[in-house]
Parts: sequence; C-alpha cells; structure tokens
Amino acid sequence: RLDPETGNIYHLKFKPPPAEIVDRLTQRSDDTEEKARVRLDTYKANVDAVLGYYKDVTVEINGNTSMGAVFSNISLAIDGVKAGKDPLEAFCQEVPEADECRVYE
Repeated sequence: RLDPETGNIYHLKFKPPPAEIVDRLTQRSDDTEEKARVRLDTYKANVDAVLGYYKDVTVEINGNTSMGAVFSNISLAIDGVKAGKDPLEAFCQEVPEADECRVYE
C-alpha cells in the first residue's frame, strides 16, 4: 500500500503501516493477484535466458533472512563482482560492434 502524503510504501504483513495512517493508504491498480500471476509467468519465461547471460557473475542470496542481512549479502556480492572482471566489458572487447557495446550520447 502507498501513503500518498509521504510516498512511503507498506506491506500489510511484512512492513505494516502505523495505525494512524491506515485509512489514507491507497492500493496500486496493478497490485492484484491476476497482475502478479502475469508478472510471475513472464519471470518464469525469461529467467533462464537472463541467468545464462550473467552466469559468471550470478550470486545466490538467501532472501529468507532479515532485511539487514539480505542487504549486507547483496552489498558483499556487488563488491565482489566489482573487484572482478566485468563480463560485458570482456564481451565488448571481443565484439565491439554488438548493440550491447554501443555508447549512446
């Protein structure tokens, strides 16, 4: 749910809003079970292609821990990738004419 006055977003179970603002919260028009199913189907149809492209830098993070632990693990993973070789940079050195390597100004 969205608080239109502050722009803060709440989840009724995992990040509940303060009781005094519950009445003013709004729900996005695309925040429905039907829309979530469509997004999930799209994810399932495309995830393997994306994971294949990024297989050398993919890190699995356990999202069933605290928000702080998840953030810390993501930060560590990003730092590790930044310290290594960028796979897109390596690809562009081999195939500089590829669309992925074009620089737009």
